[in-house]
Amino acid sequence: MKKYVALMAACLTSISAVAADEILIDQTADFSSVAGAQMKEFNAGAMAYISQVNGSGGVKGKQIKLISLDDGYAADKAAQNAKELIYA
Repeated sequence: MKKYVALMAACLTSISAVAADEILIDQTADFSSVAGAQMKEFNAGAMAYISQVNGSGGVKGKQIKLISLDDGYAADKAAQNAKELIYA
């Protein structure tokens, strides 16, 4: 389980909002460049853990929702994604 927690910490950008019934976690990451396949695998692991947490009642009753945007490992796209996620 420690591997999944470390993986989530490495992959996730920020917690953007805590609503009445969910916790939104924003992420900008590379899903489409040459290294994107590895990030897809990391995300699959993170989503498996999030699904387990949500299935067990979430965090203090709140469901976790991961919002991911592809930046293609480009800094300018990552910055654009981060702005979009912050102001969404």
